Amino acid sequence: MRNTPTMTGNAHSGECSQLERITPESGHFFYGYYDLPAWDSSGQRHLAHRVTFIDRIPKPEDATELGFVTTGDTSFHPVATTNAWNFQQGSMLQWHPQEPNQILFNQREGQQFKGVIHDLHKNQTIRLPAPIANVDPLGRYALSVNFSRMFDFRPGYGYAGTPDPFASQTQPNADGIWRMELPDGPCRLILSLAELGDICRPYFGQQKLLVNHLNLNPSGTRFVALVRHFPDKPGAPLRTIAITANADGSRPFILWDGGVASHYHWRDDTTLSMVIRTPQGAITLAEFRDEQPGYTLVDPAFFLDDGHQSYSPDRQWLLYDSYPQDEKRSLYLYDLRQKIGHRLATVKSHSINTPVRLETRCDLHPRWHPDGRRLSFDSVHEGFRGIYRLNLQHLQASANHND
Repeated sequence: MRNTPTMTGNAHSGECSQLERITPESGHFFYGYYDLPAWDSSGQRHLAHRVTFIDRIPKPEDATELGFVTTGDTSFHPVATTNAWNFQQGSMLQWHPQEPNQILFNQREGQQFKGVIHDLHKNQTIRLPAPIANVDPLGRYALSVNFSRMFDFRPGYGYAGTPDPFASQTQPNADGIWRMELPDGPCRLILSLAELGDICRPYFGQQKLLVNHLNLNPSGTRFVALVRHFPDKPGAPLRTIAITANADGSRPFILWDGGVASHYHWRDDTTLSMVIRTPQGAITLAEFRDEQPGYTLVDPAFFLDDGHQSYSPDRQWLLYDSYPQDEKRSLYLYDLRQKIGHRLATVKSHSINTPVRLETRCDLHPRWHPDGRRLSFDSVHEGFRGIYRLNLQHLQASANHND
């Protein structure tokens, strides 16, 4: 059983006193994924998407406004629009890791998806040759995947409007993981789906493959990727193989071949956590050492379900969330030193009992503030999509006092 909650916010019956909405009440706002930098390096500006609907999958003509809110002011400052977005990861909107006044996101130009670097102060835009899937933490390059293929697989993660040119090919030689140099360098294929098929042949055979998620380690030297196959029929079980590789695609390594792997986060350049299903059938959180066999369970008595985990900037804490249970979702904070978990809040959520609700669901996707003492998350507990902030100082100070 999980530890007794230290702070609980049952926002379905009254917003938790620790929760603060940072976006306007009018309209729907969300940020997106848990592993992207939502706050700028100063912690004063938080990026956001503004949309006019939340109950269907975006169509090619549907646009979202991109912008930011500032600390102490819920006013939304729009800066751009895009038709390349979804409800889980947005447009991959994020701050440039090395340029404090630049943001990155994806757009659709005609029949192509492209990444964009936009300077907020100069109002200048650099268009990239391919869409952004993950950015090197040092800002040198970005990795890219086929978002049209992703849309065919999971509309909640891909983009509508452009057919996959490789739709008829199960493991094409000309598609896979791409690397493009920033800000305006070349783009090249570093691991094709054909190569990934060869690496994962014992598990996938000749099934149609795609790369669903990927993420670079803190120094940008290696990445982890989730390789998945299209279902043989609707509702059929899916298999996931987690691989790691150098940033140029060399030295690929099968990190996890147990069939079920979900969210991940790097603790350092050689250690990462990932939600897996163990051979005994338990869904829990494990830590892996890159290019080494085996894993260590973090705390199987606490991490009982799938969730979106991320290490704090000082690597002493883990954020975690839950999927809906009785139309409620919870936020958790885990103390890695004391090995104690705390429930931070429980908020009302929509069920995900239909295909459309599954793809348009509002996961909390908790994200760290740069100072490691606050977090933000997306939620619908007030009846609309909004972005919320939660302070952790009191809980962290109490834990440090007990060290």
